[in-house]
Amino acid sequence: MTIARNTGTFFGTSETSGVTIANNATQTGSEVDQWGGNTSEGYLSLLQWYYTSTVTAGSMDGTLFYARTTGNEAEDQSVLTFSFPPANASQKINVGQQPATRYMIGQVKNNATGASGTNCTLGYEATQES
Repeated sequence: MTIARNTGTFFGTSETSGVTIANNATQTGSEVDQWGGNTSEGYLSLLQWYYTSTVTAGSMDGTLFYARTTGNEAEDQSVLTFSFPPANASQKINVGQQPATRYMIGQVKNNATGASGTNCTLGYEATQES
C-alpha cells in the first residue's frame, strides 16, 4: 500500500487571496477529482477555512459534498456540514477530517451576517491510500 498527500482548495487561494461571499450568498467551489482514478481511497482534512468579516451576526455555513453519480449532482450527496459565527476579524478555522471519495465539492453560505465575507478560502489536505 502507498500513501500520498496533496493540498488544494475548493475556492480561494490563500488567507490573503480568497473570494468575496456577499450577505446571504453561497459560494460553491469547482468539483475536484481527488484521486484521478477509481483505485484509491482516502480522507480529507479541511485545514483551511479562512475568512474576514466585519460583523458578529448570523453564521458562515459550510458543506462538503461527494459521491458524484451519473445523472445526479454532487450537491445531493452531503457528507459534512459546519457552521461558525463570524467574528469582527479574520479567522482561520480547522474544520476536521472526513472520508473522501474521488469527486468532491466544497460550499459556503454567508448566512444573514449583514456584510460580505472577504478573502474566503476553503482548502484541504487529501491523504490517499492505494
